[in-house]
Amino acid sequence: MSSTRQTIENNIFNHPIMIYSKTDCPHSSSAKSAARDLGIEFQVEELDRIADGESIQSELEQITGQKSIPNIFVRGEHIGGCDEFLKGIDSGMIQRLLSN
Repeated sequence: MSSTRQTIENNIFNHPIMIYSKTDCPHSSSAKSAARDLGIEFQVEELDRIADGESIQSELEQITGQKSIPNIFVRGEHIGGCDEFLKGIDSGMIQRLLSN
């Protein structure tokens, strides 16, 4: 397993909500705002602010099949992007995952 993949897996499984984001992405901003509104601790990795951001995004695509940002995980489960995250909040699915 590559060190990049190991870092991603550690992040995914050590944080209730893990958001891979970019600072200039409006969808990322919406997802982070929604996570804040849940009042649950979450971790953000701003891929445009770190040296290995491109390799992390590439590895995320291999893991999830998703090219876009944000890329969101809840309790180790891949949720998808902002739209899926917001739909999951509206349906109560995200809250159920967090309560387990």
